[in-house]
Amino acid sequence: MSDLATKLKLVTEWTKGSGSRLLAAVVELAAREPIHQISVAELCQAAGVTRDTFYRYATRPIDVLAEAMARDLPPVEQLVAQLSEPQAADPLQIPGRMILQHIERNLAVYRNALRPHLDSALRDVLLGRILELLTAFVERHPHVVPIVCGRPPHPAEIRQMVVFTASGIVGAVEEWTRQDPERTTNVERMLAVLFASAAPWWRPDPVGDPAHRELPAP
Repeated sequence: MSDLATKLKLVTEWTKGSGSRLLAAVVELAAREPIHQISVAELCQAAGVTRDTFYRYATRPIDVLAEAMARDLPPVEQLVAQLSEPQAADPLQIPGRMILQHIERNLAVYRNALRPHLDSALRDVLLGRILELLTAFVERHPHVVPIVCGRPPHPAEIRQMVVFTASGIVGAVEEWTRQDPERTTNVERMLAVLFASAAPWWRPDPVGDPAHRELPAP
């Protein structure tokens, strides 16, 4: 079976029957208790599947939860399609809001997954989607990337900038979910906090001249 055929088979299996029940059950359980405390037996009972069936899909409950969150997150194609033109004040505002709305929908799940940081499987899903979005933005609008110490950054350095920003967003999201539910910042306020914290070039100058965004030498 080709890689594509295998991928399509896995997609189909997750969206029907036992796979669908596992996804629904793990989200319900993880909203009530920490994912690391949920056993395979407990998840199987909630989903109405056998252990043998569970192990066809995953090795740990967190793997099923990561799959569920990946499916609830807007696909990267949908996020990229929502990118505003660089002349806009905040080209990343709409896709950024979509990602934060996903977090808000699943706030209890993310909060229960902190130990004190997100499990790597869950964190990788969130980080990966944000990296894809920011990378697509830079590829579409390369002129927004700032000059560093008098010269344009090379591709590896641009990747470092993207990773730095994406990792910071995930860290901020962890703090957001860690807050007391009654004091949790809403999506719009959190979006404003992220934009205020990010480097200015993520909110590009409509002039589009990299010289206006030169980063000084240390």
